[in-house]
Amino acid sequence: MPKSLTLILISLCFSFFPSKAAEVLPSIQAPPYEKVVVAVILTDQGLFNLNIAVNFEAPATIAGRMSAYTLDTYKAYLIQLERLWKKRVFNIINKEVINISKLWTLKNEIEKALLNLTLEEKSNYKIERNTNVIFTITHFYLTKI
Repeated sequence: MPKSLTLILISLCFSFFPSKAAEVLPSIQAPPYEKVVVAVILTDQGLFNLNIAVNFEAPATIAGRMSAYTLDTYKAYLIQLERLWKKRVFNIINKEVINISKLWTLKNEIEKALLNLTLEEKSNYKIERNTNVIFTITHFYLTKI
């Protein structure tokens, strides 16, 4: 009898005092990202969704200088890149049939298009051409439909 009473008391204590882990968990979740999902036909494979997500960010301090990357114009530039990249990627992927062996080539085309996009938008925001822009293709995978 005392063992069961102890278990009941312990369970009641945990229900009245929420754990610290439950409070910390939401703060360590990854930030939301936006992705492009395009239906593609792979030769001899069928219909798939190609999922792509891209992340643009300001670089960390370089040689002790961070001022260029904290400017409002640079932040607006990154926001504009976040808006425009999806259309560029969609236009590249929007092909009738894709050969599965060419997916790596397709990813390289996307990287080049994103690099060109960053260079084109730099001139619109009067950002120096040698200013670093970091972008990463965070997701590039197929899912069967």
